[in-house]
Amino acid sequence: MTGAPKRRSVELLETLEGGRRGIYSGCVGFFGNSGAVDLNVVIRTLIWTPEMLTLGTGGAIVYMSDAEEEHVEMLLKTRAIFEALSIYDRRTARDNRDKDNQTSRKGHEKKGTVEN
Repeated sequence: MTGAPKRRSVELLETLEGGRRGIYSGCVGFFGNSGAVDLNVVIRTLIWTPEMLTLGTGGAIVYMSDAEEEHVEMLLKTRAIFEALSIYDRRTARDNRDKDNQTSRKGHEKKGTVEN
């Protein structure tokens, strides 16, 4: 990430991709009043909102790039993120199931109908 995209490039991408990309590259973080600083490079960034998840990723495409190789590299770079989301989803589902089971048992215990 040695340079920012040029204005015309971004305009063309918006028409081709049907909208703005959002965070592109650079860094995100904060400067605290106490002097604390926490910054991270923005690359393969997951944006999680109540409405959706968006994963931005890509590659450095140049004149001599091979489109298929670039696509394979992009998929490789995102695999770990998708695997982490899959693990999170399975754990969340399991935790929710466990909570539901505990709530159900507590309800039966109050009625005196729990069976072991």
